[in-house]
Amino acid sequence: MYNSVIPYDDGELCRIMKNASQKSDHVLEAIFSVLHWIFLLTAVWIYFGYYQSPQTQSSFVLLLCGCTAYMALIQVILFKGNLESKTFYIVTRLGVILDVVAVTLLLTLTGDACSPMFPIYYFIILHAAVYWGLRGGILSSVLLAACYSAVLLGSSAASMHDHAADIGMNFICLLLMGVGGGIVVARGRKHLGEKSRFEQMAKHDYLTGLSNRRRFQGKLKELVHSGGKLALVMGDIDWFKSVNDRYGHLVGDQVLREVAAMLYRTFNAEHGGKAYRYGGEEFAITMRTDSHEEVHKRLAMFQEELSKLTFTAEEGQSFQVTMSFGFTFFDNHTVADLIKEADESLYEAKRQGRNCVVCLTCDV
Repeated sequence: MYNSVIPYDDGELCRIMKNASQKSDHVLEAIFSVLHWIFLLTAVWIYFGYYQSPQTQSSFVLLLCGCTAYMALIQVILFKGNLESKTFYIVTRLGVILDVVAVTLLLTLTGDACSPMFPIYYFIILHAAVYWGLRGGILSSVLLAACYSAVLLGSSAASMHDHAADIGMNFICLLLMGVGGGIVVARGRKHLGEKSRFEQMAKHDYLTGLSNRRRFQGKLKELVHSGGKLALVMGDIDWFKSVNDRYGHLVGDQVLREVAAMLYRTFNAEHGGKAYRYGGEEFAITMRTDSHEEVHKRLAMFQEELSKLTFTAEEGQSFQVTMSFGFTFFDNHTVADLIKEADESLYEAKRQGRNCVVCLTCDV
C-alpha cells in the first residue's frame, strides 16, 4: 500500500504536547528571569547596605557583572530565540547550575551561613523542578545542602554555635523543599500535559489527524468575522461506500488517512490553506484567496496527485479513488450560507459525473 506520513497520530500528538511544554517552559523562564532581576537588585541593596567591605567589594562587583551578563543573554534568548533550539535548551538548563554557584558565592559575601540571601536557594530548587520534576527538586536540594555545608566550613565556630538552630532548620527546609517542591511542580506539569493532550484530542480527528468538524466550525466563524479574502471548498471521496463494502472498513480507514495526508500537504499554512475532516468521507478546505483560478489550480494539482495513488487490499487487489470538489467565496455570507453554497457546488460536481471541480457562484 502507498506509504505516506500521517499528519496527526500518537507521534504527532507527542510533538504537539512537546510544543505546549516548550511554550510553558518559555513562560516560566520569563517569570524566573524577572525574579532573577529582583534578586539581583536585592543582593546589591543588602551587600552595599550591610556587608560592604574593601576585602570583598571586588569579588562582589565581579559576581554582579557576571550575573548581569548572563541574565542579559537569557533575555535575548527568551524574546528572540527559537524554543526548539539547542541554545535555548542548554542556556536555560545551565542557568540552574550557574544559579547554584552564584548564590553560594553570594552567601559567602553576605554573612556566610546566616546570610539573608539564603531563601534564594528555595527559588533554585523550584527552578530545577520545573525542568526535571521531582528528581530535579531532590537532586538540587542535595546539591544545595552540599554547597551550604561548604559555606559553613568558612564560617566561624562562634557564629555556627550562636545560630545552630537557624542552620539546622535551613538544612531541613532545603531537603523538604526539594521533595515537596518537586512533587508540586511535577504534578502541575503532568496536569498541563494531560490538559494539552485532551485539548488536542478535542480539536482533531483521531483517524486522519486533520482538525475536526468542531474545529472547522470555530475557525470558519473567525475567518468570516475577520472578513477579507476567503474561499471555502467542500470535497468528497467518490463511491467511498463501495470501498468499505468491497474491501472492508480497515482498508477504507487507510484510504481516509492517505487522502487526509495528501490534503494536509497540499493545503497548509505555507500554501495559504487548511484542510479539515468534515465528517465521513467529506473534507473541508479554507483558503485565503478570492481567485477562482488559484483554487481550481490547487484542486487540480491535488486530483492529479491522487490519480497516481494506488491502494492495495489484503487480497492483493489494487484500486484507486477520486474526489469531487465544490467551492465558493465569502461575500458577506453567514457561516451557514457559506457552507450551503459550497455544499451545493459539491453536489453539482457529483451530478456531473464526479472527479471534477465545480463553483456555482463563480463568474467564469
